[in-house]
Amino acid sequence: MRMTILAADGAVVIDGRGIKGIDCSSLADGIRVVQWNGTSGHTEHEPDADGDHVANEMIFDIAPFQTIINLWQAAADLIDNPPPPPDPPDAPPMTKEQLVAYANVAQWKRATSGTTVTINEEQIPFPTNPNSMTLINGTLMDMQIEGGATSVNWQIGPTSFVHIEKDDFVIAARAVKAFVQATFDALPALFAEIEAGTITTKAQIDAIFAAF
Repeated sequence: MRMTILAADGAVVIDGRGIKGIDCSSLADGIRVVQWNGTSGHTEHEPDADGDHVANEMIFDIAPFQTIINLWQAAADLIDNPPPPPDPPDAPPMTKEQLVAYANVAQWKRATSGTTVTINEEQIPFPTNPNSMTLINGTLMDMQIEGGATSVNWQIGPTSFVHIEKDDFVIAARAVKAFVQATFDALPALFAEIEAGTITTKAQIDAIFAAF
């Protein structure tokens, strides 16, 4: 091991790796530099009380500097293996007003995300965004007037259609409407629980609408 200690700077270089900020107070009084080549070395000293030069002193034992070596090693270990960052502080709890606003957003997101209806043992997807609901209601009205449509080719994918007879479509339209309305019907009870303090997180609200 090769080592240099610069006491005034708190700098220690061991095998070519220098680290500053090392506590060198364990050095004997007057030592300002230590040089070690692996088997021997020398110390360099501050001038004496009269300002006269103090000759370098040969050293053949590194033991007196072990405290500084240990401090250098601890600093190197900390650099190489820094502690993990502290956990971020917990987010402040949401206010009741924020929870109500989030519940309205979550409800609308679920109400317009679509649902499926079983027709002749087949799961048929029905979008429930406003445009799709307008189309469903328009088709339903047309089927219910005299001379109106008796069936519809309902698009369920970019190039996919399913033929639905009038009676089945009426049932499906009512089921779709019931699904959308159910998400609205969930809000009053949800708001009551927010007010009572039993619902306090987004996750609780999400779980309610995930059940639809």
